[in-house]
Amino acid sequence: MARIVGAVLVLAYGMNTLITVLPQPNRYKRFKKYRGLGPLLGMVIAPLRIWPTIIRTHNLPVIMRHIAVLILAAGMVHAHAMGYVAGTVWSHYTVLPVLTVCLFTDIRHHIIPNELSFGLIFFGVGYAIWNNRLMDGVYGMGIVIAVFVVFSVVMRLMGQSQAFGAGDIKLCLGLGIIWGWQVTAIMLYFSFLVSGVSGFYFLMIQRRSKTSYMAFAPAIIAGFLMALVFTDTIFDHYYPWINHSFKPPANGMTMPLHRP
Repeated sequence: MARIVGAVLVLAYGMNTLITVLPQPNRYKRFKKYRGLGPLLGMVIAPLRIWPTIIRTHNLPVIMRHIAVLILAAGMVHAHAMGYVAGTVWSHYTVLPVLTVCLFTDIRHHIIPNELSFGLIFFGVGYAIWNNRLMDGVYGMGIVIAVFVVFSVVMRLMGQSQAFGAGDIKLCLGLGIIWGWQVTAIMLYFSFLVSGVSGFYFLMIQRRSKTSYMAFAPAIIAGFLMALVFTDTIFDHYYPWINHSFKPPANGMTMPLHRP
């Protein structure tokens, strides 16, 4: 239990530090401020300061973000402890923290730091080579490029001047090289579906300008999580010859074999 608690605190501390520092100028110098035991203890006791913070209405978004990141870190460690990981342990503790940091930086600062997006791509290349899945990852990156090119052209024609940010594309490229073309295709489908629904809400209901920025990282993360759950089911049901998830029944006809 002590190791689990320690892992949660260290993971949450690391993610909170990246969320705080990476969007700022001179960020590499600012990392020195967050070294040591003091900042870690400050992050741990953040929930205890919530009520005085509410009373003073001072720094409430930061405290709430610390609590949210702490909960997400606990979920990652608990999932690993229960035997559920996103891919392997290495990808679990690389991809999910990167996505968490990108979620908060994109919502708050409208950026996805290059350190995270490029780092995910480089990690993905090494991960794909190590697991002998490099071509599958290359196909995944190709799908990302093709889909974003098509949607960027369509959205430009519709008058949306800020279709996608470069950070969004690089983040998807990193996920594509790690998980391959099947998960990437399903991820992009759900991501654009979520983005379309949220875009309709902001443009038509809240009457936002077409040139206003809408964070795409939340849609990418939602699509990625749904892809992890539904990719095998979708391909087994609709394209069983791709997953080889079929078996010949007694009458000789080919029927899909659904995984439990």
